[in-house]
Amino acid sequence: MKIDSTLTNRSGRTLNVTHYDIDEEKELDGKKVRGMHAYCFFGDKLVIVYAEGRGYSTPPGGGVEPGESITEAVAREVLEETNMRVIKQEFVGYQDIFEPDEINTQTRHICLVEKILKLRT
Repeated sequence: MKIDSTLTNRSGRTLNVTHYDIDEEKELDGKKVRGMHAYCFFGDKLVIVYAEGRGYSTPPGGGVEPGESITEAVAREVLEETNMRVIKQEFVGYQDIFEPDEINTQTRHICLVEKILKLRT
C-alpha cells in the first residue's frame, strides 16, 4: 500500500510525503535510510519521549549510524532515549519525505520493550 500526504516542517515549509507499507526491510531496494522511529509498547502503554531541543513529544527514534543495521539503530535509539530494552520489534514500513534537495527515507517499527533494572552495588 502507498499513501501520499504532506507535512509542514519546523520552518513552515510544506513537504510531500509518501508512506509505503511493506513487509520486510529487504524490500527497501537499496534506499539509504537516514532515520527511524519506533512505536514502542510497555504493557498497554505507548512510549513517547519529549524532544527538549524541538519542544514536542515523539516516538523514540533517530539516525542510523555508519555500519549499523536499521534493527540495531532501533534498539540503540530506544535504549538511549527511554532506558528500555527492545525485546521484540517488527518493521512496518517506511516513508520518503521529499525535501527541496533530497529524499529523506525513514523507517517505522513497532516494538515491545521492558524496563532495565539497575542493580545496587
